[in-house]
Amino acid sequence: MAPTVLNPGDIAFSAFQSDNTGGGFNGDAFEFVLLVPVTTGTTLYFTDSGYRTDSNTFRTNEGLVRWVAQTDLLAGTIVTFANPNG
Repeated sequence: MAPTVLNPGDIAFSAFQSDNTGGGFNGDAFEFVLLVPVTTGTTLYFTDSGYRTDSNTFRTNEGLVRWVAQTDLLAGTIVTFANPNG
């Protein structure tokens, strides 16, 4: 089966921490919940790059995280990234 093509609204962020200290994740973290089922191979990219309206581009030298579904997942599945950039 082909990877799922996700549309706006198919995931929702359910947690975010960016203070690098303490807390339940002991550093940067985020998690999202799937609002639709996804198939193996579905790929999402997350970045903290800000968008520059003066040049209509994303800022450079920021973080990028790639997530690939390793199996078929049901809607309602929560995916967590603890300390995603190392």
